Amino acid sequence: MQVIEKAPKLKADVAKFDERIIRKRAELEKAEKRKLNLYEDLKDGIISKKEYLQLKAEYDRRIGEAETAVGSYEREMKLILENKSSMHEWIKDFKQYRNIQSLDRNAAAVMIKRVIVYSADRIEVTYNFEDEFARCSKYVAAYGEFHEKEAV
Repeated sequence: MQVIEKAPKLKADVAKFDERIIRKRAELEKAEKRKLNLYEDLKDGIISKKEYLQLKAEYDRRIGEAETAVGSYEREMKLILENKSSMHEWIKDFKQYRNIQSLDRNAAAVMIKRVIVYSADRIEVTYNFEDEFARCSKYVAAYGEFHEKEAV
């Protein structure tokens, strides 16, 4: 739990996506400038119409890829930031009920999303924090692997 709460990797992840966004925006700007210069090259007779169309298609492709990448990185960064703010809330609730001996109404309301009873000997319980717990479990595993590599 302490590893999750400190979450130094979250800052690194945000910085990583921020760096990627800056890099992709620079690529986008460069491709847009080159695309604009193509028409001038065509007018000046430096390139043929065929070359113009080929290069324009290539720059359009690059621009589209860069825009898609920037959007994807921004969505990932937003998810990281939202997860960071919501992480503390669910961890607080999770810690509150970590040592319970029996399930009471309050604990069930906080921790359980849904219970499906299939038969007398088969039930399915869906917990409120399954996704967050899975993400944090992956984070803890990655954190452990990183520190194992550091130690070697």
